[in-house]
Amino acid sequence: MIYGSAAIIIEEAKILMVQQGAEYENLTWTIPSGEKNPEETFEECCIRETYEETGLTAIIRGKFISKETDTYKIVYYICDKVTGQAMINDPDNLIYDIRWFSVEELKSLEFSFEEDRKILSDLLASCQ
Repeated sequence: MIYGSAAIIIEEAKILMVQQGAEYENLTWTIPSGEKNPEETFEECCIRETYEETGLTAIIRGKFISKETDTYKIVYYICDKVTGQAMINDPDNLIYDIRWFSVEELKSLEFSFEEDRKILSDLLASCQ
């Protein structure tokens, strides 16, 4: 079973997304996220992964949803950006770009997890 966390950061009606993929894969977009280390909490994982993938320090406001199957459990958190400058800091070398997208721009992105398109679009639309 894989355990992980994801950060939803919204500012000025835009959501923070990262472009990811291995060399042999198509590059796709997702929110900052990643696998939890055994010794850390889901919240600690969320903050660490956000920093590694974006260079931004985040603070968690609250849990949004959990996605769970037989093979994974990913906890999504609503976060605020606290400090930092957007920059790729990923030790896995899987992140290629960092951008903020409007709800309209989300429609044309190739998502890493297609089910996130509606979840994130609906959330972003509700913040306007």
